[in-house]
Amino acid sequence: MRAYQWHALPHSQSIVLSSPARAHKRLIQPLSAMRGWERLWPTHRLHCWALLTMALSLQGCALLDATSSPTFPDQHFAANTTELADVPFHPASDHQCGPGALASLLGQSGVVVTPSDLAAEIYLPGREGTLGIELTAAVRRYGRLPERLPPRLDAITQALAQGHAVLVLQNLGLDWLPRWHFATVIGYDAERDEVLLHSGEEARQALPGFTFEHTWSRSGRFALIALRHDQPPLFATAADWLQTLADAHAGPDAWQIATARWPASATAWFGLGNAWLTQSPAAGNTHSQAEQAFRQALAADSSFLPAANNLAMLLARRGERPAALLVLDQALQHTDQARAEADAMRPALLRTRIEIVNQP
Repeated sequence: MRAYQWHALPHSQSIVLSSPARAHKRLIQPLSAMRGWERLWPTHRLHCWALLTMALSLQGCALLDATSSPTFPDQHFAANTTELADVPFHPASDHQCGPGALASLLGQSGVVVTPSDLAAEIYLPGREGTLGIELTAAVRRYGRLPERLPPRLDAITQALAQGHAVLVLQNLGLDWLPRWHFATVIGYDAERDEVLLHSGEEARQALPGFTFEHTWSRSGRFALIALRHDQPPLFATAADWLQTLADAHAGPDAWQIATARWPASATAWFGLGNAWLTQSPAAGNTHSQAEQAFRQALAADSSFLPAANNLAMLLARRGERPAALLVLDQALQHTDQARAEADAMRPALLRTRIEIVNQP
């Protein structure tokens, strides 16, 4: 008798991430490409979803976003002053501003790392700069969750007010002769109308608010924070944040925060269930926690077939064959509906059912 296997979904299958109000839906990466989503112990490597597509540039220490910068009205800082004293400063020489700014950002979140450590991972010598996508990926590699902030000054001030340093991209040159530069915002002085940054070789640089606004706007208003897995996102939508958790292979803590934020999201509960199943048995009764999460996913959306598939496999593995077959039979009824994902899931559900029936 061959070993019982957890099925992957077809490569054409995509899942839908839904907001709490379910007002909109959004397709993301195929389930079969996502480690920990379609299986309990999957073999596929996760494909990172780029948060920023950057074009090539030969000037400055950063590489420019290929998309054009939107025009935003002038915005003013809040009527108070904030400065974070726990953001380490790492002097950065020419073309090394990306590693320097990222080391400050990660250091403030508790990661001990130097620009030299990061340069080997994110600096592109041939282009004398760093891609925004590389910064985002590096945040994940060092055990933090990257959140791209909305392109508004008040988003930066709100992040600072909640204790988060903000990595930003600036154009210190001209539109037709750019000089790209990464820096870390550590505060602002409302009375003086100044933004405080760790920038290049200067710690606590005080930049006039007007100047910061224009240098930031000319670079596309890229702003990034690094969150621990036990911290909630500040502005992210359900679709974006659940994708971030999947990209980061997040554990139960992060997924529990997501289910608290978006309790009506079947995908959030599904992700929590799979996260529990990746935990060591020493962590406790993880299978029971996973079962509860999968049932919550089906309570949120009875037609969310990946949750039904994994719940059935979990029950079967515990020897609860009748209960597993009941879950599968109910799920198979949904595949008669005119839904592309249901059509793609039906073969996987049928294979799961056959394996459960043939278990000794």
